Amino acid sequence: MSQQQLFELGSKFIGLYCMVMSVPNLVSGVLEIILPKATREPRLDSFTSLSSVIFTLSFLLLSGIGLFVFRRADVVRKFAFAGDDQVYDSKLEEPFAIGVKLFGAFLFLRTLPRFLRQLSQYIFIVNSSLDFPPVASPLMERLTNFLPDLVSLLFGLLLFFRGELLSCWAFATNKPSESIDS
Repeated sequence: MSQQQLFELGSKFIGLYCMVMSVPNLVSGVLEIILPKATREPRLDSFTSLSSVIFTLSFLLLSGIGLFVFRRADVVRKFAFAGDDQVYDSKLEEPFAIGVKLFGAFLFLRTLPRFLRQLSQYIFIVNSSLDFPPVASPLMERLTNFLPDLVSLLFGLLLFFRGELLSCWAFATNKPSESIDS
């Protein structure tokens, strides 16, 4: 494999990483914006909402950059190897699919312990007859927010079991469709 091919393959992995890492944070940010918080102090509500919107937009931007690098790694490669007019034929779908499956396994295994810890804390709090003081309520919300990790787990499983579909999408060519004229 040439340096250009390795660079393009690595760029696609970086784009995939950006997208995958931004998804749980997007879920968390959207939930923070749309779900009302009973524990918020009214005078801080607009500041908290603005902070949540900026947090969500930053991960939306990261996801968009990741999508661009993932889908158009050839453009990134052209910038990195400017002046090299070598004809380039990409045959990287199979190694990329293997890498995607390995990344899915890594993502699943990296997220599983945190998900199980947060899920057990959630189950404890839901089934607890204890009344938590107002100071502890925001902490409990943070400790029991397992939905973003659930999204990461499911995404990891999807990448592991169906990585070849993502590979086909990443290396799709922009060929003009043939017209069906009879």
